[in-house]
Amino acid sequence: MTPLSKKEERLLSNLEMNQDLIEELAAEPVHVELIQQAMDEENMLHRMVKLVGTNSGKTYCFANSQINLPALPPKLQDTLMTGNGGLGRLLQAADIHMEREILARTVPSDEEIRRDYIIRSGDDELARISETFYRASF
Repeated sequence: MTPLSKKEERLLSNLEMNQDLIEELAAEPVHVELIQQAMDEENMLHRMVKLVGTNSGKTYCFANSQINLPALPPKLQDTLMTGNGGLGRLLQAADIHMEREILARTVPSDEEIRRDYIIRSGDDELARISETFYRASF
């Protein structure tokens, strides 16, 4: 197995805004593309997105999220339901204090690295997120 590069280590350890770090490492702006989303009976929004380079069209990350909609302000819930934007930047724009806790970091193959984490605001768990990064993209 190929050892982690410094960039990959930063991606897996990052506790700040992930989209900002990807833009820094990729040296281009990235945007969120919604792949699919659905609500379950407990008002959890299950969302799959990819982060794509605006200039290159390169996919840098796939993310699967389980978002606790009732813990979010109604306006933010509406924005998420339209599929617009990434959760981290939306929480930041809504001035919601958030903390991330990394649950797992894995290297399943020489092609990809993964991490799982929770976003909390105070005592509320806002989301659980699993991200896959393609090593060749960085």
